Amino acid sequence: MWHFVLLIACAVAIYLSCEWFVNAVEWLGHRLKVGRMAVGTVLAAFGTALPESVVTLVAVTSGGGEAGKDIGVGAAMGGPLALATVAYAVTGIALLMTRRSRARARILAGAGGSSA
Repeated sequence: MWHFVLLIACAVAIYLSCEWFVNAVEWLGHRLKVGRMAVGTVLAAFGTALPESVVTLVAVTSGGGEAGKDIGVGAAMGGPLALATVAYAVTGIALLMTRRSRARARILAGAGGSSA
């Protein structure tokens, strides 16, 4: 039971943190007089990548010799590589689904037009 309560508490904390982060990024963009598109693509991306970057920096600078460097290189290469792999897969699937639905719509439009 304790684990479930802790899970719910952590989920609420993450949700509230995300709300605070989004509001802070929007406020910062407004203060810097940056457009909404730039706020979403630059500031939000920087903020979400910052924890991973800090882990890499700490592992390289204060890690135990060779092991710290290995952790830093793994974090620097692994995160973006995994993210890019997922992003490319989602983009490819979305493009294929869009192409198929457009082709299906053209076929149905052509069949409907010739039978009338």
